Amino acid sequence: MIFDHAKAEICSSKMLTFSTYGKFLAFMSHFDSSIAYHRQLLTQLPADHPDLPTIHNDLAYAYRESSQYSKALEHYNIALKLKEMRIPRNELDLATTYSDLGWLLMNKNELTKSLDLHEKALTIREKYLGHDRSDTAMSYNCLGLCYVYVPDLDLALYYLQEALAIRQNCLPHHHPYIAMSYSSLGSYFTVRKDHSEALKMHQEALLIYKSSVPPSHNILASSYSSVGTLYLDDGQWQKAIEHLTAASTILCKNGNDSQAYTLNYIGRAYFELGDYGRALSSYQEALQISQKAKNNELAVKIEKSIDNVKKRI
Repeated sequence: MIFDHAKAEICSSKMLTFSTYGKFLAFMSHFDSSIAYHRQLLTQLPADHPDLPTIHNDLAYAYRESSQYSKALEHYNIALKLKEMRIPRNELDLATTYSDLGWLLMNKNELTKSLDLHEKALTIREKYLGHDRSDTAMSYNCLGLCYVYVPDLDLALYYLQEALAIRQNCLPHHHPYIAMSYSSLGSYFTVRKDHSEALKMHQEALLIYKSSVPPSHNILASSYSSVGTLYLDDGQWQKAIEHLTAASTILCKNGNDSQAYTLNYIGRAYFELGDYGRALSSYQEALQISQKAKNNELAVKIEKSIDNVKKRI
């Protein structure tokens, strides 16, 4: 009901660009619908339409968030080429694609390329926007995460703390970007093996996400999962199950194959509790999803866990 009303308002507005409705669909984690909408736009608009770079960029985002990385890369590169060809060039618009493509490459573990793109985005944003702006903070946050995974933990902490400080200065307290900073710091402390501080950061992030994004959003599932896996590592099985089940419920609605990993963790928690029936059920569901997603490495691990459970029953 709320979604239909928002859809009607967006579609009726003549002040918005073609891509606004597609962005809304992506924000609601309706990635298949967002992809279909943007692809339809690409068939309808002329080759010289000024919105084409933005449409390719937003289509790439929808592909990226649904883990279709090769298609996301294709459309980010098209968006980047179109933006670089523009005369006069819109540097801030270009920085957006640098940042988005950098995020994709970070997820693909291409960290050197990712760092280069985020540094380009930061240079542009600081030049045109200044230091204390949300977009500038995004570049600091992305650079910090890259350095977490390089790893260069001293640089990572500097960039992540700078991003959080900027966001706290220019955004409302319960803004999802502040939650993003807490989550990123949680990743930093996880790599440092400081589980108590990591848990504190991820709990702060989850608290904000619960009040600032739709209940079906993938980022909320990711936040529940981050807290749940930390509880799992600390042997707090019931709390782990509670948070991982919340993550699994969201991922199930969105058709995300990350659900297989989450169900695998839930199976482990039930196994540790001695509830072998529920452990087996979780593992079997995880196996079915991993096989459908052709994640053979995960499927093999789950099959071993299933064999181990069956020996206990």
